[in-house]
Amino acid sequence: MYSKSLARFKEDTVNHELTVIENTNTVRHIRFGEKGSSFYAIYITTFPGRLVVTGDMGSYTFQRLNDMFEFFRGKDINPGYWGEKLEAEPRGSEYGKKWSKAAFQNAVSAYLKNNLDDPEDLDEEAQRTQVALVRKIKREVADVECKEEAEEWIRDFAHGEFLFDVFYEYDCTEFTDRYLWICHAIVEAIKRYDVLNERSAA
Repeated sequence: MYSKSLARFKEDTVNHELTVIENTNTVRHIRFGEKGSSFYAIYITTFPGRLVVTGDMGSYTFQRLNDMFEFFRGKDINPGYWGEKLEAEPRGSEYGKKWSKAAFQNAVSAYLKNNLDDPEDLDEEAQRTQVALVRKIKREVADVECKEEAEEWIRDFAHGEFLFDVFYEYDCTEFTDRYLWICHAIVEAIKRYDVLNERSAA
């Protein structure tokens, strides 16, 4: 899961190194980036109960445990759960997610599947009417380009008795590329930090 975002992260950070600037108990300040370049470089700062990421991919603040490295330490990212711990993130993002056209179209398709009659239960005329309705909806949805247009379309759509009256239950957002990148970066930076600490203790 999230293999596409991981592949992009690895490509962007192939020459990245970890530099420990401050390391005192749960107070840490580290840089993860290519030496001599700020391109895709990030800084991770921790203090009791908080982890802050700043740099090229935006600024994020997470809140959970006294030692935030312990919270993120592991092999796999968990963007959904971690997003619930965000205290601050880039404008327009919520829990690491943003509205997207693809997610909106998928939500509309799921709504139709869950709220239209089974074609096998309809006579031929009703089937033709329903097929025409689905085509009309998909044609109109293809022209929707932003969240505001989507909300207006959902609110105003009416075709006979068919409405999108419970569409609010459907999620039209997806994790942003930058947020997933940051999740991968935190895990990788902590792995490298742990390796450095093990070498220092040896």
